[in-house]
Amino acid sequence: MKILFLLLFLLMSGGNAMAASCPGGSNIITSGSIATGFANTPMGGTLCLNGGTYSMTASLTVNKEITIVGIGFPTITQTSAFLMFNVTANNVTIKGLNMVGFGRTAPPAGGCNGARAIAAGSVSSLLITGNKFNDFTCGVGLFATNGFIVTNNYMSTISYAGVVAVPGDNGTVDRNTIVDVGHDGALGDNAYGFSASESGGSVSDDVVFSKNYVKNAPTWECYDNHDSQSIHFLDNVCWKYGRIGIASEEHGVQEITDGLHERNYIHAGGLTSQWNSITLSGAGNINNNIIRNFPGGGCGFFSPNVTPSGNTCTTGSTDILPPSIPTGLDAIAVSSSQINLTWTASVDDVAVTSYDIYRNNSFLINVATASYSNTGLAASTAYSYEVVSKDAAGNASVARTIAVSETTQAGGGGGVAITGWWKFDETSGTSAADSSGNGRTGTVNGGAVFTPGIVNGSLVFDGVDNNVTTGVALSSFMTASAGTMSLWMKPTGSPATEAVPYDLPTAVGDGTAGRFSTISRGIVGGLDRIWVYNWDGSEDKLGVTYTVGEWVHIVWKHDAGNLYIYKNGVEAGVTASGNTTAQGNLLMIGGSSNGPAWFTGAIDDVRIYDTGLAPEVIRAIYDEVYSVELFPPRPPIRMR
Repeated sequence: MKILFLLLFLLMSGGNAMAASCPGGSNIITSGSIATGFANTPMGGTLCLNGGTYSMTASLTVNKEITIVGIGFPTITQTSAFLMFNVTANNVTIKGLNMVGFGRTAPPAGGCNGARAIAAGSVSSLLITGNKFNDFTCGVGLFATNGFIVTNNYMSTISYAGVVAVPGDNGTVDRNTIVDVGHDGALGDNAYGFSASESGGSVSDDVVFSKNYVKNAPTWECYDNHDSQSIHFLDNVCWKYGRIGIASEEHGVQEITDGLHERNYIHAGGLTSQWNSITLSGAGNINNNIIRNFPGGGCGFFSPNVTPSGNTCTTGSTDILPPSIPTGLDAIAVSSSQINLTWTASVDDVAVTSYDIYRNNSFLINVATASYSNTGLAASTAYSYEVVSKDAAGNASVARTIAVSETTQAGGGGGVAITGWWKFDETSGTSAADSSGNGRTGTVNGGAVFTPGIVNGSLVFDGVDNNVTTGVALSSFMTASAGTMSLWMKPTGSPATEAVPYDLPTAVGDGTAGRFSTISRGIVGGLDRIWVYNWDGSEDKLGVTYTVGEWVHIVWKHDAGNLYIYKNGVEAGVTASGNTTAQGNLLMIGGSSNGPAWFTGAIDDVRIYDTGLAPEVIRAIYDEVYSVELFPPRPPIRMR
């Protein structure tokens, strides 16, 4: 009954494996100290890390009920090897973080010490989901923790164990992927993918390890259970290990009873192993498992009290091992008819070749990469998605991802309309096509040069007289109370200095007879910034830092009486700003004829919308380019 309750809770809690934007009422931070953000978040509240990179100099004691959630996998690093999050309170959730450790170290006496990501002791109702862990001694250590769920996480370069639960009751460890587990040479000889207990008398009870994937655990056991009762290993995959695939052993302290070991895949991967087996030393069931054993080790299923049934030992070169379940599935509605899906790519003993996507529990499409744009959807409609990975041999992951749900934006007057979109993908000439479908072709003036950009082509402006004009008033693109301007820019040269941002070189905005809504670059009040500006009878402005010669994504947003600035998909500032006083001026890209104030550098992918875009849509625009162009797919990893 306890296990059934946990599995039901897991399904209900997984309705959105990743968050597209910070939940309402969150304490939102984009930089600075996580400890300060935690202290400023009330008990029972949500601390949301909206992108960014954070460096921790000491462990954070999570001593109150809280949800800590990351948007866009914010990166958290250590200044030395210590425990990042020490959970001492009940009802804690940690979700969507990219945690990077200080390096694999040998754990003293085989313990889970050194660089660790998350540990919890004597608490209940802990949920760890949708995170990334890299370069730790241990990923998650649970000690006397009850009612825990560790699911949908991706771990790599772990020296001792991905997840350790000792002792603990009523836990679920589900759909996690661990790649490269084990010590570096002199660091020791015992390492585990998952461990239900440690030696020395600690006892766990009613813990389910299901649908997990371990790749490269070369020194000890993929799945380990010492001295514990009712530890269940179901539908797990283990590829390449050194001693035993799954070990449930009684060390003279506690008889192991009632454990289920069913439908697991164990693969020696060519290593000379000691046993290559699933073994029990107490009562329990070993049914319908498969072990692929290469020459150099034995293959077997051992239980002293219950006869194993339906198990298979096999040799040969046929690929029978399924790939891992994809992790980190995210769904973002970018319009009234489109939802974009992304996930962390699966791993396999050979190679993952494709993914099956299911929508509302029905097969939708097979794709080759770890992303998909689902178009042609109905407005204001909720859709549920799941993904299955496949390899060239036709093996499919043992289960689908945890389902995620997303609702398309409203249609009609409530929808989001793109009113202008200049990609600058031309290679020459004096015309810049408008991809919004509104026919607002730009005219390239002054000899601005087309050149490769952040995605496909961009346009380089010389800071003398280069610009793009549209002949269309800004009021045709945005209203006086709402609108969004988005672009990629790479400033070059020295910044100008002015008293107000509207006199600075303008990247985009109303460019004639006065400037009332602009994105510009230069020094104001001694600060060298990229500025967003709106004139509502007063000078409303916000600035962000930038690096000369580097691409940066900037969004100007005006909505509900506020002016916002976004940098690289993350909100970086907000200030009150009323209706724009005048919008009759013509839109111009790359400068302003009133001044004049010409921009120096490259500009790409300029978009304008007639409303203030939701944060998740702005993030999706950024991710659409950032993930494809700055981080292209890596070549396949060659396994030795």
